[in-house]
Amino acid sequence: ALRSGSILAAYRAQPVDRPSPLILWTLDLAGLSEEDDLSRRLVERFAALKLLDHPNLLPVVDFGLEGAAFFWLTPFVRGKLLSTAIEEQAAARKARKKPERAWNEKMAARRLASIAGALHEIWEAGLTHGCLSPETVILTEDGAPLVFQHGLNDLFLEVEAARVPAGELSLGLAHPAFTAPERFAAQYVDWRADQFSLGAIAAAVCFGASPFSAATPLESLLRGAAPLRWPGRPL
Repeated sequence: ALRSGSILAAYRAQPVDRPSPLILWTLDLAGLSEEDDLSRRLVERFAALKLLDHPNLLPVVDFGLEGAAFFWLTPFVRGKLLSTAIEEQAAARKARKKPERAWNEKMAARRLASIAGALHEIWEAGLTHGCLSPETVILTEDGAPLVFQHGLNDLFLEVEAARVPAGELSLGLAHPAFTAPERFAAQYVDWRADQFSLGAIAAAVCFGASPFSAATPLESLLRGAAPLRWPGRPL
């Protein structure tokens, strides 16, 4: 398993009819009421996601419903999460060593521009990413960023709500240090929340950490409403 969770899981799969492996994602819908139309909305959402076409978006190959599980397939990509790359760069700078693949300003700007282009493709379809962070961006072996898990978080939160105790704060798939403050207050959010997340990612790429990094979601919320304090020296 590439990811194992009670609601969302991911597995590497090798189809018999194609040479390249895929990632099989599963979303457990058990516990939802019979009146809930989430299955229909998931189908509609992924039909829209499958139409997205951008070189920096991990595409949806197929999707469907099997019993109480919704599943979808994406290509399996060799590389590393952007979060891992940021940690490696920050550790190398702290140790005053040159990392295996050192970034410079132009490289960082190109990668951020590619992520912004992928977001624009999502927004043009009337969707939002919803949980953008360095944990939802893969750097391929040639260094190109691929954005994934887009358009999913709002529906994931509905599934999670059936299992999370009432009143307990949850951001679903979102990372507290890269989440717009409005999401903590369960307010309606649009593409501007993705812009906030992209800005926090830009800070992490340049300085090694998000300016809103904190131990708990509440601390991140308070930091998001406070003046920025950059976490270190830039590139």
